[in-house]
Amino acid sequence: MNDKRALFVTDEDVPGRILKVIRDARKYIVLVTPYLDLWDRAEQAIKVAVRNGVEVTVIIRKDPKVLAKDDVAWLIDNGVRVLAVDDLHAKIYMNEESVVLSSMNLTHGSTTKSLDFAVVLQDEDLSKEVRDYVSRTVGALADEVKGKGKVTKFFNRIADAIRGHCIRCGRAITKNPDRPLCDDCYDVWAEYENSDFQEKVCHSCGEPAPTSYAKPLCAGCYRSAR
Repeated sequence: MNDKRALFVTDEDVPGRILKVIRDARKYIVLVTPYLDLWDRAEQAIKVAVRNGVEVTVIIRKDPKVLAKDDVAWLIDNGVRVLAVDDLHAKIYMNEESVVLSSMNLTHGSTTKSLDFAVVLQDEDLSKEVRDYVSRTVGALADEVKGKGKVTKFFNRIADAIRGHCIRCGRAITKNPDRPLCDDCYDVWAEYENSDFQEKVCHSCGEPAPTSYAKPLCAGCYRSAR
């Protein structure tokens, strides 16, 4: 499909095409990606765009694990408008001149491990249809939290709500009092399954505390959770 209307690229060429959208922008950038894990070149390109007065908008999936990522706070702190949409699956990268439709999320892992493709639209009518879709559909469904301070606090609350700690080694894990051990420590614990065996860390706050599989929270976190 490499003709005057569209260019088809694959695998290692895809991240470069997305970076080109960011670097070539002079007015605006819209990056629609359900998942986010920025790599150095992407961060640098976004910072330069913002510094040059380009309006940058990133639209991500409204999912606590996505919203809690440090990359979201980094975008906000660097002047990027962040919007969130329920059930987002589309991946679209565009500026005022170019539109890229891709299978690739804006994640570091996708730049090295994934098999991905992208279609670079070179037809003005096709590009307009995509822009209209983003504006009319994705944009209409998006929620924005305004104000840098409020946004940062909002994301921190989400992060605190889902971040837990292994009660044995202290490693960061998803908060789940019914499974307060990381996979490695759980495998060791499962050999004996002693729910009252004394552990070392509070599952909620991560501070040193006498806990157990049956009682994974320190006294302070237990009182707060009641």
